[in-house]
Amino acid sequence: MSEKELTVFVIDLSPSMAAEVNGGTALDLGLYYVYDVFIEKLIKGRKTDCIGILKIQQV
Repeated sequence: MSEKELTVFVIDLSPSMAAEVNGGTALDLGLYYVYDVFIEKLIKGRKTDCIGILKIQQV
């Protein structure tokens, strides 16, 4: 039986993530990381990889 790998990203959409960091927002930096990991997994093409995304937003 093959092993499965689950990657879950929790994305914070609170107002504090709009803070400027290195020429962009903290949210931008976090999303760039998510995109990089997502693209890497797509390129590998493993059928046993699963990705979950959970967004948290303060109202």
